[in-house]
Amino acid sequence: RWMHGTLDKIAFALKNHRKPWSQRTTFLYVNFAVDTNIDQRTKALSQALTIQNVQIMKERITLESYLEQIGNSKFVLSPPGGGIDCHRTWEALLMGAVPIVLTSGLDSLFTKTRSIIIDDWSKLSYNFLSSFNSSLDDDYVPDVLYADYWRQTFFKHRKKVN
Repeated sequence: RWMHGTLDKIAFALKNHRKPWSQRTTFLYVNFAVDTNIDQRTKALSQALTIQNVQIMKERITLESYLEQIGNSKFVLSPPGGGIDCHRTWEALLMGAVPIVLTSGLDSLFTKTRSIIIDDWSKLSYNFLSSFNSSLDDDYVPDVLYADYWRQTFFKHRKKVN
């Protein structure tokens, strides 16, 4: 778990460490514990090792360093952990990186984001990622990252139930 003051650290990173796409120097960023989902994360890590310019973190780092590294990365590998998604996906989106996720019941959340959804880790390659169209505005932050999106979504569904 992250310590207290996380929101301030995220706001600082968003303002100071979110680089424009063209200035990012890490092609693919990998930072996760394999043991939270051994099957999927081992497959994802094995495939990432075949890609050039990949930064693989093996030791735990501070939240500040983590966010700075994501803000300098084009793609962030985000395999499922204990659930069907991972906090890393949302942090990558916030920092302007493109999370790479496995297809799941959450796919519809990513339709208006810069995300890559794959159905098998074996499809992950340098050429595949290089073909990604990164033409969105560098300052773009998807609606799904805002509380107002979720408030409106909850109220919309609540009205359907009542």
